[in-house]
Amino acid sequence: MTGSETADGGKVGIYVEPSGGLGGSQYMAAVLAAGLSEHRQVELVHHQGAITRDQLETFAGLDLQRVSLRVVAREPLPNAASSLPWRLWQQNSRWHENLSRPYETFINVTHGVPPFCRAPHGILVVLFPFFQRNWMRNDPPQGLDPRRRIRDAYYDFEWRRRMRTYSTITSISEFTRKWTREYWEVDSKVIYPPVDTTGAAGPKDNVVLSIGRFSTTGHPKKQDEIIRAFNDLGALQQSGWRHHSIGGLSELPADRDYFAGLEAMAGPATSLFTNVTRAEIKQQLSQAKLFVHAAGFGEPEDKPEATEHFGIATVEAMAAGAVPIVVNRGAQPEIVNHGVSGFVWNTPEELKHYIVELATDENKREQMARAARERAELFSRRNFLSRMQALLPVR
Repeated sequence: MTGSETADGGKVGIYVEPSGGLGGSQYMAAVLAAGLSEHRQVELVHHQGAITRDQLETFAGLDLQRVSLRVVAREPLPNAASSLPWRLWQQNSRWHENLSRPYETFINVTHGVPPFCRAPHGILVVLFPFFQRNWMRNDPPQGLDPRRRIRDAYYDFEWRRRMRTYSTITSISEFTRKWTREYWEVDSKVIYPPVDTTGAAGPKDNVVLSIGRFSTTGHPKKQDEIIRAFNDLGALQQSGWRHHSIGGLSELPADRDYFAGLEAMAGPATSLFTNVTRAEIKQQLSQAKLFVHAAGFGEPEDKPEATEHFGIATVEAMAAGAVPIVVNRGAQPEIVNHGVSGFVWNTPEELKHYIVELATDENKREQMARAARERAELFSRRNFLSRMQALLPVR
């Protein structure tokens, strides 16, 4: 028995499929790994070879010394136009065996196509189903070509078999559950992701805070909409209110261009902060009176991937006593009880109205801040770990 195993042991592999940098999925996996490693041997499996345990610990604010890290190559892409079904099956089987067979329990945190689970016990955590179940049908229709019909039958067969290898399927919100049912034709149970709700509310400043990556990819955070709205609130700015926008910024030219555009449109009362530390983010959250979120605004209804699939930053703000004013899209309405623990908005005019309402009514803001802190506890790390641990086999 190793130092990381106890009588309830059993090796657990937590596979983090997304690889766009340190974000919500990596945080969720880190929280789960830290919690499970108290009684089980845990390995974090991922594709980001440059990320170290120390970086992950700093990002998540957790002790991961009992957790091993394993870097794997991505699943080979099928050549759907030419590969024969049995060759596809052989190719996929080898990769999936190596990925999940070493574990008693394999937990897959994903928004991609779920790999086969070759462990005795599998848990699929759906962040959002970015790929629909016809993902491999990327070749154009060929009429009644029998080879096409054989391939289509194989794709359906493989999809069903992949999903059946998981004993439990979960989604991170009712919003994700809805689209998992729509896109993947499977139902799931909602387990909200973990949020650090321990941040204390400090002395508050007249600050409207927004948090999100400065990027045009994924689900853009629409910082331009927030800046534009705050620019219109001249009277509020004159009374001392400021807008702080925090986010990660990559070296990609498109992201740099987007950020330069935000700098150009920001008024003197708006400050932009890039790539700040976790401690600085918590400090900003503790001091801000209001929190504003706009991801998904203006996106078409048939593009759910462009909205917020949960909203960790929103819950962190609520836990710190920053009253949330969030767009009425994605999973944000699940987090915020409109008129009680914050507001949801549909138009920029509503956004501006709610900012002014709370900025000019301190009693109401304090009342909603208390309700927001209470609401945030629903999404605590403790609740997440309790629900996830209940899915693991008892030894």
